[in-house]
Amino acid sequence: REVARVENVKNVASPDLVKAGYATVANAKNARFTVNFAITPAMMGDEFAVVSRYSRPGNDNDSTADYWFTNTLKLNNQANAGWLDNFSVDKANKQIVVSGWNANDNSLVEPVHEVILFDKTANKEVGTRQIKPTLASPDVAKVYGNVYNAGQSRFTARFDVTPAMLNHQFMIISRYAQKGHDNDAGYYSDYAYNNQALNLNTNKSGYLDTFYIDKANGKAVISGWGADDASMFMPTHFIILFDKTANREISHQLVTNQASADVKRSAAGNIANAGNCRFSTTFDITPEMVGHQLTVL
Repeated sequence: REVARVENVKNVASPDLVKAGYATVANAKNARFTVNFAITPAMMGDEFAVVSRYSRPGNDNDSTADYWFTNTLKLNNQANAGWLDNFSVDKANKQIVVSGWNANDNSLVEPVHEVILFDKTANKEVGTRQIKPTLASPDVAKVYGNVYNAGQSRFTARFDVTPAMLNHQFMIISRYAQKGHDNDAGYYSDYAYNNQALNLNTNKSGYLDTFYIDKANGKAVISGWGADDASMFMPTHFIILFDKTANREISHQLVTNQASADVKRSAAGNIANAGNCRFSTTFDITPEMVGHQLTVL
């Protein structure tokens, strides 16, 4: 079926056709043309041909002279590829960082590009970032050059981490949508990075450098370090002296953490506050504690 037509096309000079052996054709000197057709979503996946028509005035569909060009054009809508180069946590800024690419034929008619952070544990979307603009990707074009936007398919995005997200697993979805229809089924196409998940685990580690009784002053002396990812949202640090014999807390002290460059360089260095997790404090020894086993939290 006919999809569209451009009427009253103004031909331009074509001296090359005369030289090419078409001099006997009436309009060979003035036969070139240029026209544009808008692409609609309904056209994706179909193959198209162009017909040049000459007709009498007022008789566009009667007694016409048509020429069917043998060139055809297929608007592919099947190709959709992507990869995440980075999907990690920026603990210092309490953000999830994402970068990668998504080449999608349907981006031709679905130009709005969004990156969605999806909580697999809670089975819900937790954030969306619109990509303006999508970045150049000549490396992708070398491999997926047949995909419409392969040369302009890279993206970067950041999402804030909230306490409710801790210990959940996340994935990324890249979505191309028609304007105003980013959540309407049938108006967008997704690429889900199913094989690249991020576990937002709260890792923790610690060590006591000193834990002894200062008999002269009647004190329990404690120093060490305690690194915990939860400190991103729970910055108040308490040290608790616990009586294991009586199975109860004896007392707790609010401490101010100190620099711990050695911890940052250790195997615990990826924990959020590893570079500032040292502490020291003391607790008074009371008569009821004598002979009991004590531990520190």
